[in-house]
Amino acid sequence: MKIELIEFYPRKIPKNKSFVGTFHVYIEDFDIDIRGINVYKITKGFMVRLPDLVGKDPVTKKPVRYPLFQFANKVKHQAFVREIAKLVNEYFKENKYA
Repeated sequence: MKIELIEFYPRKIPKNKSFVGTFHVYIEDFDIDIRGINVYKITKGFMVRLPDLVGKDPVTKKPVRYPLFQFANKVKHQAFVREIAKLVNEYFKENKYA
């Protein structure tokens, strides 16, 4: 799957020190544009999380994440997330993000 990082939008959130910003990516194979991929600084590099909405489970009343984008094939989806994480970590190594 050919994925291109289009742009990084840095952003600081005082309540969440590990959040560094969002990425805009383009998946060439499917002609899909995805914006709002969250990036977090962790001890081993950077972690990504795809855009989602947060709601409450009507029965348990616990918070639930509803993804805005997901491949129907779980293996393909996991490979996609791993590839984005790899590209994001390479991007920050090249751009010396601290």
